[in-house]
Amino acid sequence: MFLTSLLLLAVLPYIHSISLTSSPAQLKAPGDSVKLSCQVSGYALTSQGTGWILQQPGKTLEWIGIIWGGGSINSGASFKSRFTISRDSSNVLYLDITSLQAEDTAVYYCARGHGDTNQQQTCTITHQPINGWSYTHPPGVGDLNLYMK
Repeated sequence: MFLTSLLLLAVLPYIHSISLTSSPAQLKAPGDSVKLSCQVSGYALTSQGTGWILQQPGKTLEWIGIIWGGGSINSGASFKSRFTISRDSSNVLYLDITSLQAEDTAVYYCARGHGDTNQQQTCTITHQPINGWSYTHPPGVGDLNLYMK
């Protein structure tokens, strides 16, 4: 127990030096395209893999894909046609989604894995049908709300 506490204390400064910040809220309609962004600080996107995960309302997490430090990209089979992961030289990770559909309603996570440590920032996409029902993920710093109408 004591050794575990020491290890946690040794790791905490490194965890806090990493930041993932998402893009601001937008209003989108079905058929539109969107580019989600995740500004990364504390490590270089070229040094290790960083990717995107989503969670649809009432469902489990689903892996979209990852871009590795060397630039190669792996994507889940169901995301290859309309979802594109990229990055730029300013250490920003992107997720482009074309032809938005109601089933794209989800909380989108920009995530970095490193050993036992994961850093993630949420982006929320909310679907609002004509009848006025809407699902809203609890708000957090940097949440991205895309209202599909």
